[in-house]
Amino acid sequence: MNSKAIRQFKNELRALRTDNEITIHAKYLAGKYPQFVREVNTALLAITTERLLAK
Repeated sequence: MNSKAIRQFKNELRALRTDNEITIHAKYLAGKYPQFVREVNTALLAITTERLLAK
């Protein structure tokens, strides 16, 4: 996996406010960068985990 891509996607997703915005934007990123679908999913999982642990 490309850790630089994961970090970039994670930062981009972290900037969004709601869970719905994050999910929609992750789908957009996966469509825009099909070669990085695994990295987008990893970033989405990391953001979701961070938000759940913060509650």
